[in-house]
Amino acid sequence: MDTSNGRPIYRPSGQIEGQIFLPLALAVFAASGALGVAMHGLFREGWYFHILVPAVFSLLIVGLLWQVITYGRCRNRLVAGLLGGACGLLLFISYFHSGQIDRHGIERWYRLDSLPEYVGYRMKTDTITEERKVTTSVFANGMNAVLGLGLTLWLTVWYAQKVAARAYCESCGRWTERDQAFLEKGRGEGVRVALETGKLAELRLVPAFEPSLRSRHCGLLIEYCPPRPGGGGPCPCLLSVKEVSKSGAGRYNKVEGALGKSILRQVQLTPEEVAALGARFPEFWKSHKPPGGR
Repeated sequence: MDTSNGRPIYRPSGQIEGQIFLPLALAVFAASGALGVAMHGLFREGWYFHILVPAVFSLLIVGLLWQVITYGRCRNRLVAGLLGGACGLLLFISYFHSGQIDRHGIERWYRLDSLPEYVGYRMKTDTITEERKVTTSVFANGMNAVLGLGLTLWLTVWYAQKVAARAYCESCGRWTERDQAFLEKGRGEGVRVALETGKLAELRLVPAFEPSLRSRHCGLLIEYCPPRPGGGGPCPCLLSVKEVSKSGAGRYNKVEGALGKSILRQVQLTPEEVAALGARFPEFWKSHKPPGGR
C-alpha cells in the first residue's frame, strides 16, 4: 500500500507466479501468431476488412491475456503491458509473414529480413473496394495498416495493464472480489469530501441510482476479500469512485470500464467507513454485514 494525503491506497506488488505465468504467456504468444495466420486467411479469401478484422482478433487476444494474467497472478503492470504489446505485434508480423510465405513459397518461412520489402509491396498493391470501385492507394493502405496496428497495440497493452492493476490480496493469495453501487451524476466530489471529513454515514440519505446503457452517473466500486473460513481479521476494503460520462454494456462497464473522470482510485477504507458505506453494495453486504447491522 502507498499513501495519498495520509490515506493508504492500493499499489500492485509487482510479483508474478512464474511457474504458472510463463507457460501461459508462451501459450498466448503462440496463439497470437496462429491468429495472425488466420487473419491472412481472411485476407486471401477477400474477407479482410481494415480496422474491423484487427479489432476482432485483438479482442480474442485480450480474452487470452485475461486468463494468463489472472491465473498467472501477474501483479506487474510493466510485464503485463510488455506481454500484451508483444502479442499484438506478433499478430501483425504473423499476418504479413504468412502472406510472404503464401506468395513466395514455404522456403521463405525463415526470411523475416525480407518482411519489410514484402510489406512495402503490399502497400503498393493492396486494393480498396468502395462503392463497387476498386482502387489502389499507398497512402490509404499505409494508414489502414498503421491504424490497425495502433488499435491492436492499444487494446492489448491497455487491457493487460488494467487487469494486472486489479486489487490482489497478498495475505489471502487471491484476487479480490468486487461490487458496485450508483448515485446520481455529480455526487463523486461529495463522496470524496464525506470520506475526508468522516461523514460517510450521511450518504445513507442519498437515493440510489439505476444506471442504463450510456447513462451519466456516479459509480462506486468496492474491492474486498470474502470472509476467511478459519476466521481472523478482515482484509482491507478498497473504494473507487468515478463520475461516469458514458457507460457501456456489461456488469463492470458501468463503473470500471466506463468513460469518465476518476475521483478516487482504490482507497483503503477503515472498518468504520466500511460499516457506514457497506450497505450500498448488496453482494458485499451479504458477507460483511455485522451482527445486528442493517
